[in-house]
Amino acid sequence: MASVDEFLKAPSEELLDHCSREQLLRIAEHFQLEVGDKRMKENIKNIVKANLVDFGIFKAETHVDVPVARSSGCNDGGLTFEQRKELLLLQTEMEKLALEKLRSEAEIKRLHLEESRLSLQSGGVSHTSGFAG
Repeated sequence: MASVDEFLKAPSEELLDHCSREQLLRIAEHFQLEVGDKRMKENIKNIVKANLVDFGIFKAETHVDVPVARSSGCNDGGLTFEQRKELLLLQTEMEKLALEKLRSEAEIKRLHLEESRLSLQSGGVSHTSGFAG
């Protein structure tokens, strides 16, 4: 079992995979993530992973999407009402996180374009800026 301090010093998905539920909650708390303390370990781990990908701590290509049954009902046969409810809530949350990630990526691209535009503008102005003082 990995320690929280070990993970915080050198975050890796491998260490995260070996954390206990309580350790995952402490890691989520460290990164100020709202995961809820009533979730199952696997759900907490997936939420933490998704957020760490968004933060740039983990690479996006190593992020594994959570395999969840869609609301078709065909895979829900053995689940209780509470489990189905939790599953639907998690699906909704994962979809929100995916949308938030797309928005963040679009914002990053917009900021890079703005940076390039400003860089080009300042490049044209830089010839005269040396005479200001």
